Amino acid sequence: MKTEIDNYLDDCPFFDYSNEKDVHNYAGTFLLWLLKNFFNLLQNSLNQKAKMDHKQLIENPELQNIALYYEEVRKILNYLERKYIVNKKISHHLSILHKLLKKSVIKLSSVISLYCAGNFDDFYAVYRNIYEHFILFSYILDNDDVSDAFIDHSFMTFYLLKEELGTITESEKSKIAEYEHIHGDKFKHDYGWAQNKFKKKDKVNLKDLISVCPNKDMINEYDFNYTYACKFVHASSYSAYAQDSSNISPLLRTIVLMINYEMTAFINYLKTSTKESVLLKKITLELSKLVESAIRHFEK
Repeated sequence: MKTEIDNYLDDCPFFDYSNEKDVHNYAGTFLLWLLKNFFNLLQNSLNQKAKMDHKQLIENPELQNIALYYEEVRKILNYLERKYIVNKKISHHLSILHKLLKKSVIKLSSVISLYCAGNFDDFYAVYRNIYEHFILFSYILDNDDVSDAFIDHSFMTFYLLKEELGTITESEKSKIAEYEHIHGDKFKHDYGWAQNKFKKKDKVNLKDLISVCPNKDMINEYDFNYTYACKFVHASSYSAYAQDSSNISPLLRTIVLMINYEMTAFINYLKTSTKESVLLKKITLELSKLVESAIRHFEK
């Protein structure tokens, strides 16, 4: 089956360019043709990709359930944003929880796109990211006193990246020194924003955060998938050769369970009305049942 690239190459006015003189004579002709046809190539390819993704979705009821779960959970989050977040004066703690939850929900859409593309390996990369966000959400939910340090750390990381690139200004260098003076010399590490909570000589890591999370048993239950996902993310020899779709089912299941946990905790944190709380949690639960039916399909 010919693709747009095949048509692009077939229609291109190439000549035998073994002679340097011919190259000069026809380079202008080629460039004019390229400018004229390149947009059509892109437009046709985009249309073709959209048709293929739509066909995948229409012909796969299980995938429709996952897509429906994502779409409706996104709408619930948008509702909560409009009512409790947008144009409201909110705490740093709420801001962080909101951003972590929103990123996890958005990444669920990546799962659908990867499925449509047949790119099962990268499910693991998405899972790894959602799992790490889940740990951060769980820890920060119960430790609002790290909120200011967490936000300071995001700025410091930005300045440190600029320092590596050689584009940092003197005022930004002084900000790094200020952050280290306030939070300590280990603040620059990945989880330095929690360093002062643990009072340990070595830098804080994910396992430290997990150890004090109230839902640590739930987090540890999903640890194997995280370890397995790292084999793909870290570009090991295994990731180069493995074509493993067998672990998709537990990936999907745990992603939904983590998002449900975060959504429920977020609704509780907002102190919504009883009506809102009961209905929104019930909708989320019922939607997750749709995904469970899709997961069972992958397990066949």
